[in-house]
Amino acid sequence: MGYNRLIVLFIFFGTILFLLDVQGVFAEGTAAGTSVSNTATVTFKVGGTPQTPVSHVPTTFLVDRKINLTVAQLGSSVTVAPGSNDQVLAFTVTNTS
Repeated sequence: MGYNRLIVLFIFFGTILFLLDVQGVFAEGTAAGTSVSNTATVTFKVGGTPQTPVSHVPTTFLVDRKINLTVAQLGSSVTVAPGSNDQVLAFTVTNTS
């Protein structure tokens, strides 16, 4: 998997986790099993160079029960340049529910 794709996935899922946390107040009281539709677009820069925005087609999902997660980076940061390949960032995700 190329580095740019890895960064895009990391940013996409990080954004989703952030939005789920920030918008938790809006989702509170939404019953598990409720159908929800959403679309996401990510714009970002690598080393100050704007990258092509990544959009996702509308997705529909069912609301599930709330879980609590802890995400922690393993090791140190990785410095990369645009066009780099095989750069790895490792994280642990722990379910604290």
